[in-house]
Amino acid sequence: MPFLWWLARRIAYAIALLAAVAVLNFGLMHLAPGDIVQTIVGEMGGASEETIAQLTRAYGLDQSFPRQLWLYVSRVATGDLGHSFYFNQPVLGLILDRVPATVLLVTCALVIAILLGTFLGVMAARYPSSEVAPQIREYPRTVTTACNAATMPVVGPYLDEFSSWLAAQGFGGGLLIMLSNGGVVSAEVAARNPIRMVESGPAAGALAGAWYA
Repeated sequence: MPFLWWLARRIAYAIALLAAVAVLNFGLMHLAPGDIVQTIVGEMGGASEETIAQLTRAYGLDQSFPRQLWLYVSRVATGDLGHSFYFNQPVLGLILDRVPATVLLVTCALVIAILLGTFLGVMAARYPSSEVAPQIREYPRTVTTACNAATMPVVGPYLDEFSSWLAAQGFGGGLLIMLSNGGVVSAEVAARNPIRMVESGPAAGALAGAWYA
């Protein structure tokens, strides 16, 4: 019984969603600037006044907006999608003619995406290819590695110069650099992975606040 109630709710939601989409689509067509019939006639390469009047009557554009909306919704609900004057065929028939090609395309895309995605996901999990960001997700890893490579020529020389300056000032300890996670590494490691210092300032502030609190 709970399953039937859940199924009924899902069907009701789907019907409400379809109705809302149909009404919204119809409203947007009327809010768009220009004349719908003139647009259709322009795509057809021109038409006579008689054809324009026929299109106006066929689409119910000579009636009030509520009446047009009712005709549109009632026809869509019964599967009547109208007649294409451009192709001179029923719209439903045009859609059905393209269903096999669409199903074939979607099926091939899904099969390729599932097989290739599964293979690449397994390979990325078993053999992480990045020391900078060894994650399974390829996009974050690629972006992080690219940003790291872009900042290395700036951060590396800076840390080398800073270490030399400290040594010249008589500092004999090891220079430690804070990371975004609150940990510390040597200057050599930080020079190879500068992207890991992006949030080091907020991390240091949080640690200092906790210490003094």
